[in-house]
Amino acid sequence: MSEPLWRWSAHTLAAAIRHGAVSAHEAAIATLERVQAVNPALNAIVDLRGRATTNGVVAFKDNLATEDSPVVANLRRAGAVVIARTNTPAFSVRWFTENDLHGRTLNPWSAAHTPGGSSGGASSAVAAGMGAIAHGNDLAGSVRYPAYCTGVCGRRRPGRPSGGGRRAPGRPLAGRRRLCRRGGRAARHGRGARTVDADRE
Repeated sequence: MSEPLWRWSAHTLAAAIRHGAVSAHEAAIATLERVQAVNPALNAIVDLRGRATTNGVVAFKDNLATEDSPVVANLRRAGAVVIARTNTPAFSVRWFTENDLHGRTLNPWSAAHTPGGSSGGASSAVAAGMGAIAHGNDLAGSVRYPAYCTGVCGRRRPGRPSGGGRRAPGRPLAGRRRLCRRGGRAARHGRGARTVDADRE
């Protein structure tokens, strides 16, 4: 393929790595170079590895995780290279992505239009090529709406609620979803939106 790696779909990139056409290192470098090129204008990626888990809340700026979440652990076990965290509205409860800690995330197609929320940072990052896939949770449209806003695919494993069916008393179940870039020949053949099943525990 003559296209740069950051333009490849998740499916195409994973297949190329699996067959030795490109290395995971090359894919990660291409992604980081793309982040450096476009993220300063979009503010989609806000936390690189080893930084606090803030959920866009100033009070959580020093909240360092001591271990990976189950989703991240499962992605790593499946061979994924996790690059960064993306911006969300504070507490992930808005239809746009802006907070007092990290500021506003822009839609890569138009600064006048929202990238959506609460996974607006993820949708903006994927649409701009700062990763072929992203993770989000969706209770009231937090993946579906940002995917719509930025023209990427929001996808959920059918019939599987978040947390493997466990929930806190009195709280509804939220579906874990992925955002992935569609495009090129793979999407026309229905493979462009395939993703890793990170919910499997």
